[in-house]
Amino acid sequence: MLIGLAGAHWPMVAHPAAWARDCSFAIFIHAPLPYVRKRMKDLPVLKTFIAPVLIATVLVFWPVLELRRSLGLREILIFFWCLIILSVNSLSFDLRDIEGDLRTGTKTAAVLLGTNWSVVFLGALAFAGRC
Repeated sequence: MLIGLAGAHWPMVAHPAAWARDCSFAIFIHAPLPYVRKRMKDLPVLKTFIAPVLIATVLVFWPVLELRRSLGLREILIFFWCLIILSVNSLSFDLRDIEGDLRTGTKTAAVLLGTNWSVVFLGALAFAGRC
């Protein structure tokens, strides 16, 4: 029934193994890493860029793999453009939450750069995404 509604080519329905792999990766982000004993999202700056990298990968590389196409310069440029745009969004939220992150000790890019340099970095990313 679900395949009929979503279409046979919808990756999460047509490939349950891929869906399980992706869900396990999502759990891996929240589980402590071996030897480091920290969650992936607790490592400095990674919290800011984990979501943009994962989303840009799913938006660009997954369709390329599903269509069994080779990865070309166009796909790589689109990936980095998506990554920049999504990073602007992520950094904007980190900048908004900087006081709470400072209180809890979460080392996001905004915390490490400080408010002023975060705004400069955000502007540079926004300009790069516009080009």
